[in-house]
Amino acid sequence: MSLQPEEIKSEMEKALEVLSEQSGIELTGKIRPILYANLDRGRVQTFVEDDVAHVNEYVWRVVEKYLRLNALLHRLQIEKVNNDWELVLKQMEKWAYRFLLKKGYQEVVDTWENARECASEAASKLLGAYFPYDTEFEPWAHVIVQNVCLKYIRTTSKDVSVVEESYDDLVGTLKSINNPGLFAVDNQNELHGELMDAIEQLTPLRRDVIDMKYFKGLSPAEIAKKLTKSVRAVHSLQFHAIHDLRKILTKNRDKLND
Repeated sequence: MSLQPEEIKSEMEKALEVLSEQSGIELTGKIRPILYANLDRGRVQTFVEDDVAHVNEYVWRVVEKYLRLNALLHRLQIEKVNNDWELVLKQMEKWAYRFLLKKGYQEVVDTWENARECASEAASKLLGAYFPYDTEFEPWAHVIVQNVCLKYIRTTSKDVSVVEESYDDLVGTLKSINNPGLFAVDNQNELHGELMDAIEQLTPLRRDVIDMKYFKGLSPAEIAKKLTKSVRAVHSLQFHAIHDLRKILTKNRDKLND
């Protein structure tokens, strides 16, 4: 039978009474809201595993980690101490980079740029994130980084990879415009004209991304800097630009065949 919240609360209050006697009401007043927040989030229930004897152990676990980690969290989330943040951000970038590599990204500069962007967003989330004091800081922060990376993969880079795999012929044509050796001259002129006409029909931003990516050879990070956009936004613009080009080219060819 699962422990009821009231049973857990009763055991927590017993442990808090002992804490108050040993360490004073000030520390107890700081620990109590953490425990009740963790109870509302289901963290206490997960730890105690329906054994009421584990509640006391959980309370003292939170106390120990609060005493050891609260100063660090305060420097990061409240004081925003630069030296501490530099160390944390550097570590988060490494986590993000390794995670992206595991998900199939290449060991190239662009992946480091993507990792830095993910780490930066994760750091922003960490600033306002709730720390439960029943775990260590590093695994907690690592989970935040992984979640941001997963969202990044789902919404941007993965989409770009998928669309480029689906439109290999179109991407190959874009890459070949500045390499005449890949096509016969007449065929390339025809492809060039058709493609340039389609590119002109794109929105200005998507047209700029195609121009900088495939004609000028700029990296996503360089494009982002020129457009004052994030690397993520550049990936999204590239995805939609390639998708739009396919639609335009298909529509034009269908008209010719009518």
